[in-house]
Amino acid sequence: MNIEPVYEYDRISKFYGAMDEILGWPEQQLLSSAPDISKWSIAQQIVHICMSNSGMWRSIGRILSEKEPAVASATTLDVAVEFLEKGEFPRNSIHAPSVVQPEPDTGFDEIQKWSRVSRMAFQRMADIAPALPEKSYYLPHPILGHADARTWLRMIRIHAEHHLAIIRDIDEAAA
Repeated sequence: MNIEPVYEYDRISKFYGAMDEILGWPEQQLLSSAPDISKWSIAQQIVHICMSNSGMWRSIGRILSEKEPAVASATTLDVAVEFLEKGEFPRNSIHAPSVVQPEPDTGFDEIQKWSRVSRMAFQRMADIAPALPEKSYYLPHPILGHADARTWLRMIRIHAEHHLAIIRDIDEAAA
C-alpha cells in the first residue's frame, strides 16, 4: 500500500480548516443531533475526532522517537487494509473504543479544549509528518491492528473525513 505523507497531511490540513469553520457555528447548532444519522451530536462528533486525532498524533510521535516500546514488524488486520486502501470506511462499521467516546453532555467548553489539544498536536507534526519514513516501527491500534507512522497518518485523515461527513449530514438533517 502506497501512502504519500504530503498528500495525507495536506488533506488533514483541509480537515482542520473545515473544523475551524464549524467551531464558529452557534452553540445551539453544535449541540444539534440527528439520531437517524448518529447517536452523537455534532459537539460529540467534534470531541471524538479531536480526542482520537490527538492519540493518533501521539502514536506517530512515539514511533518516531523510538523511545516507546514499538515492534519492528507486525500484522495489520485484513479489514484495516481494506479501509486503508479505499481511503474510507462505511458508517457504523467500527465502534469507537470507550477511551475516545465523548460524554453525553458534551458542550462548548469540551469542544474548545479538545480542538486546541488536537490542533497543537497537528501543528507539532507540521515539519515531521510530510517526511515520514517509508518503513518504521509499529504500534497497535485498538481496532485495526498494528500500524507504522504512515499508516497512522492515513488513519487520522480517513477518520477525520469520515466524521466530518457525519457532522455535515447531522447539520443538514437538523436544519
